[in-house]
Amino acid sequence: MAYHLLTYSLIFLPVVIALYQLCPARFRFVVLLAADYTFFCMISGKLLVWLLLATLVTYGTGRWLVAIPVRHSDLHGKALTRKKRGVLALGIVLILGALVTLKYLRVFGVTLAAPIGISYYSLQAISYMTDVYRGTQESCKNPVKVALYLSFFPQIMEGPISRFSELFLPALYHGSLSVSTQCSHFCAVCPGWGLFCAQLRHNPYKTLPSHCRVKPCSAIRWARTSSIKWQSR
Repeated sequence: MAYHLLTYSLIFLPVVIALYQLCPARFRFVVLLAADYTFFCMISGKLLVWLLLATLVTYGTGRWLVAIPVRHSDLHGKALTRKKRGVLALGIVLILGALVTLKYLRVFGVTLAAPIGISYYSLQAISYMTDVYRGTQESCKNPVKVALYLSFFPQIMEGPISRFSELFLPALYHGSLSVSTQCSHFCAVCPGWGLFCAQLRHNPYKTLPSHCRVKPCSAIRWARTSSIKWQSR
């Protein structure tokens, strides 16, 4: 299943929005997470295990980073920084290791199958861990929120790549989005801009009239910026 298929726009997406709206607010995160993993499994099947492992690594690294000053109260200054850098480096190596192994390496002459969106959720995982390390993002105590952040189905295949604070998780998690906002975010913003950017990357000039021709990089950057502005509303 992909964003441009009728199965997605006429069946999957309406069902998810309807269930999200009908479900009590305190349980709506369950609907979203179930939709995320259902979407993932319909395309990648058992490769969902890699997403789950990336989620555990991301969540665990974030919690470990904030626990270091508490558990090692004797460390200060550079010693504390080195300890935190080591934990961050371990998390990044595990995430990038899975990405490189599944997507770019050949094992015994065979290319391994890579799950959908592995590049997107890997970069988001690194972004989250780095922000926690820098102190610009609090370590999330709830693993479900981290799981939603990495697996959010409208953007897992086409982007844009977002920081944890940029994605509209509070409203989604607590069920405070209106129907119109749900439709605009789920259906239009992420998949729409993603497909638009993909079209520009693959065929930037041939299908566009002369007065609409722009540099692909500029258009992609503009599309991503516009999407983030919509998400922050």
